[in-house]
Amino acid sequence: MCKNDQDQVITVAQNPQVLELLQTHLAGGISRRDFIVRAGMILSGVAVGASLNPVGALRVKAQDSTATPSPTPPSPVGVTDLGDPTVKLITRAVAFPAGELTVPGYLAHPEGEGPFPGVVVIQEWWGVDDHIKSVVELMARHGFAALAPDLYHGEVAEEPNEARKLAMALIMSQAIQDVQGAADYLTNMDIVQPKKVGVMGFCMGGRIAMQMSWDGQENIGAVASFYGGGLNPTDAQFEAVKVPVLSLYGDQDGGIPIASIREWEAKFKTFNKINETVIYEGAPHAFFNDTRPSYRPEAAKDALARLLEWFERYLKEA
Repeated sequence: MCKNDQDQVITVAQNPQVLELLQTHLAGGISRRDFIVRAGMILSGVAVGASLNPVGALRVKAQDSTATPSPTPPSPVGVTDLGDPTVKLITRAVAFPAGELTVPGYLAHPEGEGPFPGVVVIQEWWGVDDHIKSVVELMARHGFAALAPDLYHGEVAEEPNEARKLAMALIMSQAIQDVQGAADYLTNMDIVQPKKVGVMGFCMGGRIAMQMSWDGQENIGAVASFYGGGLNPTDAQFEAVKVPVLSLYGDQDGGIPIASIREWEAKFKTFNKINETVIYEGAPHAFFNDTRPSYRPEAAKDALARLLEWFERYLKEA
C-alpha cells in the first residue's frame, strides 16, 4: 500500500459520517458508486444534496479531514440501562441447528419457569458484541426469553475494516436459516409461550428482520426492523408478509432515503398488512446503539417503548 492509500484509509477511519455511509453500503442500503461519491463529497467538505439523496441534503458541515472529530458523548443513561436491574437473569451461550450448520448464540431470560415470550435479536455488522448481548439482556429484563444468533459464527469486529470483511462474507440465505433456527430453538423451550416469537434487528440485522416477515416460518409472530435498508421488496414479497411489522428509521440516515421508507409504508397499506412506520427527526443511522456517537437518547427510548408495546400486543396477547 502506498502512502497516499494509507492516508486515505486513515482519513476514512477518522470520519464518523463516512463510516456510517460505509456501514449502510455494506448492509446493502446504497450502491458502491453512491458510497464513493458521497464519501468523497463529505471528505472534501461539500454538502451532499438531493441529487444523491431523495430526502434532501445530508446537511454535512465542512471539516478538516486530517483532524479526528470529537464524537458526541453518549448519554450517561443508555437505552440498555432501561430494564429493571432487580430482575435476576439466566444467561448462557447456546448452540442450535440451522440447515446443515450448528450456530452459536447468546441467550438470556428471567429466572423462573415462565412462561416468557420469545424474541430473536439480530446483530449489526459488528457481530454479537457486548452491545448486542446487552440488548439481549435488556429484553430479558423486560420479561422475554431473548436469543441473538451469531451470524458470524464466533467472529466479532472491533474495527470498520474487520466488520466490512465479515459483512461481505455473509451468505444471506444462511443468515436467514440462522435466524429461523434461533426462532425454532426458542419455540422448543418449555419456558417460551406463546409458540410464536418476535424478531428484531439493527442495520444489517434490521434488513434481515424485515425479510423474515415474508421468509420466516409460522413460528414468527411479529417483526421490528431498526434502520433496515438494502432491500427493494417486490409486490409479491409485500403480499407474502405474514406478520405485523414495526419499522423504525432516522431522518438523518444517509443510506435510507425517506422516499423509499414512505414507499414501503404505502405498500404495506396497499396489501393490507399491519405496519407502523416511525421516522425520528434528527436521528442518524444506528441511533439505538448507546455505545456509538450515533446514539440519540430520545429517539432510542421512544423506539424501545414502541418495540415493547408492539410485542406486548402481537406476542403476549396472542
